[in-house]
Amino acid sequence: MQASETRSHAFILESAQTAAPTNARYKVLTLLVVLASLTYLDRQCISVAGKAISQEFNFSLVQMGYIFSAFTFAYAVFEIPSGWLGDRFGTRRALTRIVLWWSAFTMLTAATVGFYSLFVVRLLFGAGEAGAIPNSASTVSRWFPAAQRGRAMGAVWIGHAVGATATPFIVFRLIAWQGWRLPFVEFGVLGAVWCLVWYRWFRDTPEAHPSANEAEGEVIRGGLPAAASHSHRIPWRVFLRSRNIFFLCAMYFCYGYGLYFYITWLPTYLIKARGFDQDWASIFSSLPWL
Repeated sequence: MQASETRSHAFILESAQTAAPTNARYKVLTLLVVLASLTYLDRQCISVAGKAISQEFNFSLVQMGYIFSAFTFAYAVFEIPSGWLGDRFGTRRALTRIVLWWSAFTMLTAATVGFYSLFVVRLLFGAGEAGAIPNSASTVSRWFPAAQRGRAMGAVWIGHAVGATATPFIVFRLIAWQGWRLPFVEFGVLGAVWCLVWYRWFRDTPEAHPSANEAEGEVIRGGLPAAASHSHRIPWRVFLRSRNIFFLCAMYFCYGYGLYFYITWLPTYLIKARGFDQDWASIFSSLPWL
């Protein structure tokens, strides 16, 4: 009887080792792509609604500039702390906190009554959304083998572009039907739904996920032990002295400077400076992202 049990155990172990890898990592990637779409849907909503908001509160272009900048200022300040949050507590909890926070302030945008309340809400919204991209990258590093991480992050960035492409078409029409306030509430609810799915299904590592078998874990780790598959220790001295890092940061500064014109002012520019109606403005606001 004991010999039979030993053979049975050996057979089960061998079957587990030779089983085809599961594909839980692609479900993780799908959730990250949806998250990326939501980030740009939420952050660009105010640029499309900018004309309606300015008319209701009688804002000048300078005041709208401050409101747009409030998001980016807080986003920059909280980027590294929010990335640390994922390193310290895992991206399951970190991204849940991040998305719930920014979804709450997306919804609170609808309750603002003037410049100062809108400025503060946008500031807190930016503080909340900071860390979405670093924690998405951290998730990819834990869930994808090194040879697939570039493509996986490419898919995440496509998610950003899809959200940005869709936003003008969606928001212009929602504002025409509902006014400018209600779309912010609806987009905030979408973020809360994403959090529910993410927290219930996702786990920080493949080893902790019931949908990922050992074979998939081996594919992801590339043969390395689980504990050695990733590290979040930052060699700051090497980092700060690196010419590559310096030039990457300089490149991203230029990239971000141009990028945020498209995120913030493009719809207003097309309508006020170029005289497009809302239908054509939605098309031309979407084309760069497409």
